[in-house]
Amino acid sequence: MLNKLLLSVFFTGVLFSCTNSGVLIEDANMQEDVRQSLQRQKELAVHRSDQLFSLYDSNISKAEKEALDFLYAYMPLSDLSNHSGTFYLLHARYALKARNTFPWGAKIPNDIFLHYVLPHRVNNEYLDTARVVFYKELKERLQGLNMKQAALEVNHWCQEKVIYHSTNEYRTSSPLNTVKTAYGRCGEQSTFTVAAMRAAGIPARQIYTPRWPHTNDNHAWVEVWVDGNWYFMGACEPEPELNMGWFESPATRAMLTHHRTYGHIKTYDEVVATNPFYTEVNTLTRYARTKKIRVKVKDGGGSPVEGAEVSFQLPNFAEFYDIATVQTNSDGVCEFLTGLGDLMVWVNAEGQYAWKKLAVPNTDTLEIVLREKPEAGMVINHLIHAPAPSATADHSKVDRKGHSERLQYGDSLRTAYENTFIDSTASVDFANRLNLDPVKVFSLFEASRGNWPVVRRFLEYAGGANLEKAMMLLDVIAMKDRRDTPLKVLIDHLDYSANPLKYPDEIYQKYVFNPRIHNELLSAYKKDFQQFFEPAFIQKCQVSPVLLAKWVNENIQLNEKANPWGVPQLPVGVLELRVADRNSLNIFLVAVARSMGIASRVDKVRKQSQVLIEGEWIDIDPVNGKIGNRPKGNILINLAGNTPSGNVPKYYKDFTLNKFEGGGYETLDYASSKVFESFPASLGLDEGSYSLVTVKRLPDGSSKTRRVFFDVQQGKTEEVSLVIPDKGNIKAFEGDLTIDLNRTFEEYSSKEGISLNQLAGENGLVLIWIDPAREPSRHLVNDLTRLGSSFDKWPGSIALLLKPEKITPAFSIDQYDGLPNRSVFLIDESEWLLDIERELGIIMEEEMPAVLVVSASGNLVFQSSGYRIGIGDDVLNQVAVSCSIH
Repeated sequence: MLNKLLLSVFFTGVLFSCTNSGVLIEDANMQEDVRQSLQRQKELAVHRSDQLFSLYDSNISKAEKEALDFLYAYMPLSDLSNHSGTFYLLHARYALKARNTFPWGAKIPNDIFLHYVLPHRVNNEYLDTARVVFYKELKERLQGLNMKQAALEVNHWCQEKVIYHSTNEYRTSSPLNTVKTAYGRCGEQSTFTVAAMRAAGIPARQIYTPRWPHTNDNHAWVEVWVDGNWYFMGACEPEPELNMGWFESPATRAMLTHHRTYGHIKTYDEVVATNPFYTEVNTLTRYARTKKIRVKVKDGGGSPVEGAEVSFQLPNFAEFYDIATVQTNSDGVCEFLTGLGDLMVWVNAEGQYAWKKLAVPNTDTLEIVLREKPEAGMVINHLIHAPAPSATADHSKVDRKGHSERLQYGDSLRTAYENTFIDSTASVDFANRLNLDPVKVFSLFEASRGNWPVVRRFLEYAGGANLEKAMMLLDVIAMKDRRDTPLKVLIDHLDYSANPLKYPDEIYQKYVFNPRIHNELLSAYKKDFQQFFEPAFIQKCQVSPVLLAKWVNENIQLNEKANPWGVPQLPVGVLELRVADRNSLNIFLVAVARSMGIASRVDKVRKQSQVLIEGEWIDIDPVNGKIGNRPKGNILINLAGNTPSGNVPKYYKDFTLNKFEGGGYETLDYASSKVFESFPASLGLDEGSYSLVTVKRLPDGSSKTRRVFFDVQQGKTEEVSLVIPDKGNIKAFEGDLTIDLNRTFEEYSSKEGISLNQLAGENGLVLIWIDPAREPSRHLVNDLTRLGSSFDKWPGSIALLLKPEKITPAFSIDQYDGLPNRSVFLIDESEWLLDIERELGIIMEEEMPAVLVVSASGNLVFQSSGYRIGIGDDVLNQVAVSCSIH
């Protein structure tokens, strides 16, 4: 279907390309930059020259040529290898078509059009033809609207298609696949919304805070350019006006908000960094109080160090995360515009390093002297302050008439689409017809969301003989893969996954048959690779996999700088382009090995490709063409300090392990490992230098951190103590307030009145006002579900209060399976929350979720409002201390 669409547009493009005869790239410096960059790209992509650049010899207009020049000039490796020139011409033509169709197109300056309408890429998503589909859907809908009205209307259209839903999978779905699923995380929602805006000719960009300083998470939203200015909005979260969104208040606490602008733009905004492919622009002054700080780097002799890499770090997910990296100038100085909190600064230059705290409010210039990396045995403790929230715009006078009804209508349209997914009756009938387990089949259909017709056709294709194998394939792939993998990809892996080395079923299923390797989009590659490599060579590789590593080393060029968006190249694209970054190279090697029937994987912890030899996983390196594991030692991690009894520290919440690699400490990814389910924990590690980071998040969002450095030596065991920092005497709630629980609310389902005094009894009560459709409330509900078994040890109740205007057609308590047993949904038509808000002197009703933990005597012991990850853990800790978990 995609190929037919591309060919159709290619041959009929002349019908509208003739209207785009003006000059797009007017600035002489930009023209030269594009010319030089395009030449570099043509050299880089010489092995795919025909697929990418042959269109220049066809009948394309001057504007189309300039548009293609601009797109090609700044494409990362993923785009050069994963798609054809016809695909990019399609994007260029529909960008130009939108500019000519919509009345606001004529007043968009060329530089804004080039950087914020034309680009096919928003951030790190996989690409598709959403621009064409969205243009056709929005063209009639936006008629008669001005630019501002159109931007607001597009966001309503987005809300009709997609709602927030957290996912744990790394890759970002393409816009069309997000629509097919009908939900996505914030990065997918914002990517989808930017794509929709650009399809309507409205300049748009994704704004991203890499990590919040006050909570363990990040967030992304959208800015649109309307009549000469940039305005923000929540993606798929329409408001009555621009510059409104639930994230407005947490954004006042950010240390960085930025966007990656395709190409090299001239801007009055602060530029964080520039590389050959995009410009990283700092937008924090639009959201928070800021300060520009300087870092001056010196060597041991006091001389300035030019070209030092200065990384600004925040403690988040129990690691020190680089939110920005800037290089020093000839004076050894770099500058960074940031928020009014604390940062850690890591400097790497010429094999020397430094790590130092930067208290932004009290520092103008931070001087750093380079030395060796931290010594084994060193322990460093810090208190990292998060910025305090500041005032946001007053939206009380915004006209909200009909807005709630409009949101409910949007939800009803999305719900109507979801109701087209196969139901249990049809699923059982289908399963019985194929003699399959009805429960398993319906579970697969449910997980596949809008992709269920593909799953059905795949099982029909497999037929009787291959049905068990087809079910095995659907079982082994990730949840997201079930939602967006095309039929041809599933068929490729069903038909071309042999087991010549006779592995046991579990090994075969996971490491030969499985199309999923790391964080790439699933694609068809096994047939192609089996046809590309000679049978004799495949047989030799099966006996000696190092031959495959040598072939990759000799035939695929490593380029670590040309894929900065981090989107993995598809394996067949790597073979065609003959250039890849390290991650794509690892994926490629494993894809080829599995196509040859060799059990292989990318180790999740170290991101290293491996093959299975005589029952042992052995490193296989496509960069140097060698095979063999590095020398290893062991560590034994013991709990120490004030860790509560029975409360096992969690990876990425309380602690992380980091290995010194390439000039800095890289976090090892033990997210899916069971090694830390109990302590002491013993594990093997490659020989080298490491650190163990532990973090305690304080009630005000600040963090107490502890970092211990240690070495792992071959054949030896290093004992390391895991100490969670003590929060000290800081109370969860500073004040003395009694909450009047002598109130009755209507229970959502039964409509019967329930007394809060009855719910509290002798054990206390948790009151939570939620906005079910908003991301912050969904995070908290996920927390409660995750911690359900722990809350069930407490005999108290959790009341989830719903304002009637927040209840949309999409809301159903059936969606909340797994909540603690004594959870109840109540309807709150009162102004009680506003009264509490006035007593506390904080905003709560406009910043849900609003949480109160109340003791049996009515004393308020904890309160929280607004966006913060981990509120559920804080509530659990408070009921354990103040309301007694037995």
